[in-house]
Amino acid sequence: PEAAYYAQHDPQRWADYWAMQQYQLLLSELQDQEDFILAWFPAVDPAAIHATNARDNAEFGGRHYNEAGYARLAKMIAERVLLDASVMDHPSIVLPSPTTASKPK
Repeated sequence: PEAAYYAQHDPQRWADYWAMQQYQLLLSELQDQEDFILAWFPAVDPAAIHATNARDNAEFGGRHYNEAGYARLAKMIAERVLLDASVMDHPSIVLPSPTTASKPK
């Protein structure tokens, strides 16, 4: 959430914010999954990648990405999908062919 970006500079202010608590809970449940993609851009000014209150009526700290934020997110996901696809094309990975896979009875 937007609050996670601001918490980098003021952790005490955001520690009890509802979105941070939900974020930490979800992160702890998902981060060890093999296909998890952490959409995190810590070196970016949060105001540059989140919508303003004129465009997003969510409260400060819970606003959504703006076009620049979603563009970064899309690029990150695309790079991961392409990486995963190249790994799956590696000759050491053998997937069952449709003719040899077991058929439901």
